Amino acid sequence: MIPLLLALVSAGLLLLSYPKFGYYPLAWGALVPLMILCELPAQEAAKYALLSGTVFFTGLLYWLIHVLNYYGFVPLPGALGLIGLLSLYLGGYFAIWSLALSYLQRRLTGWYLIFYPFLSAALFVGLEYLREKALSGFPWGSLWASQAPWPAITVSSRLTGPWGITFLIVSTNAAFYLLLRRGFKPPALVGAFLGLLLPILALGYGQTKLKAPVEFLGLKVGIIQANISQDKKWDPAFQRETLRIYENLSKQAVQKGAQLIIWPETATPFIFHPEEGLGKEVLSIAKQLDVYLLFGAPIATLGPEGLSYHNSAFLVSPEGKIIDRYDKQHLVPFGEYVPGGGRIPFLRKLVGPSGDYRPGPLDHPLAWSGPRMGVLICFEAIFPELARREALRGAKVLINLTNDAWFGRSAGPWQHFALARIRTAETGLPLIRIANTGISGLIDPYGRILSRGPLEESWYQIVNLPSPQPATIYLQLGPLLPRTCLAMVMIVLGLLALEAIGLKGLSKRLE
Repeated sequence: MIPLLLALVSAGLLLLSYPKFGYYPLAWGALVPLMILCELPAQEAAKYALLSGTVFFTGLLYWLIHVLNYYGFVPLPGALGLIGLLSLYLGGYFAIWSLALSYLQRRLTGWYLIFYPFLSAALFVGLEYLREKALSGFPWGSLWASQAPWPAITVSSRLTGPWGITFLIVSTNAAFYLLLRRGFKPPALVGAFLGLLLPILALGYGQTKLKAPVEFLGLKVGIIQANISQDKKWDPAFQRETLRIYENLSKQAVQKGAQLIIWPETATPFIFHPEEGLGKEVLSIAKQLDVYLLFGAPIATLGPEGLSYHNSAFLVSPEGKIIDRYDKQHLVPFGEYVPGGGRIPFLRKLVGPSGDYRPGPLDHPLAWSGPRMGVLICFEAIFPELARREALRGAKVLINLTNDAWFGRSAGPWQHFALARIRTAETGLPLIRIANTGISGLIDPYGRILSRGPLEESWYQIVNLPSPQPATIYLQLGPLLPRTCLAMVMIVLGLLALEAIGLKGLSKRLE
């Protein structure tokens, strides 16, 4: 009963540290119960860690059940089953971490114990990075995202990327574990001291950075949040009204001095053709208002393989001319494309026509008379290396266009906002977020919120764009930390496999 309770306590503390709850300090002790469970035989520890991780991710991603059931037309039992499978897969990373940590805990004795905080953190970071890459990648629920409300900590990500935040959290958990379970012997005390020293140093670094004044470029940007219901968004009868809503909000923003107007992802609820129909009207809005306009739109292109659909963003000049375009690169699996869908008919049927998108050919920062804009469409903003790519290509501001109407008033929009928020601290670039139904806003290069709009309300605001910071160390070194940690994971798992093979061989010889 006690192991089960420890597993559930860990899951509960982790869940409470994330939005909407937002009790982010809890993450700094949430893994201690799992570390205690690693004192059990490795297989037992992994079993409880799998349970803990599965419960955590189910609670974190509960809103996907409604998305699948209501918008994906998946029957409720099927939606529950799919979320259960996803959570089980994600919880598997907790189980692997527990296996590896159990192996280390049995061997770190005496003064070797001082390495425990760093080794446990490295294992967790390596697996978190693997989760970001494997099977298209899904970093939702990464430990670093829980700390978005604490810029003094998240700004340290400009040294290591967001994975450094995870490293700090796990090393702190390990320090608490040593104090709680290994007594006050010198090795445990030194290990705990070292485990706590890193976050203390990071906090000092962050507080120093946050004292620097924020400078502004003088560019006034109009954020347009039209709040178009997902039930109406793709209704042909509502298309013209949708366009009028965007036009009226944009007109108000221009009257208050906006030089650049930004609409969210797929703001035009139709396949965009610049030379005909409603597509032509979109360009005329920019011309009539005499303003630069950036908006999201689905487009169709004809290539060697036939007709392709892209989720794109267009930049239009005050003369009503398209001057640049960005095409989404990292598509949502089972939302915008179907993995193996052409070969597995039931998957194509499950997703329907919305799963026909492809990555487009244009993926550079948008160039115009103002600062180059690195566009991240929808859940591209949760991937650190996509934002880094835009920064390295010359972007001076990150623009996150998204449509979170699918999530309703659940925790989904808050979680998505937190994930995107970290991109600023690690790159040193400001981020403007434009969401159809919210949450829209402006985040400065240190991860501080300068403006945040409401959820599920029609809203606009004029924001003054902050100046970007010099290139961060993370931008220059890339994901060096998580790759090193992943290599360590592979080594430990290899040693585990060799140990298991050796034990089997020994048992056979004894027989």
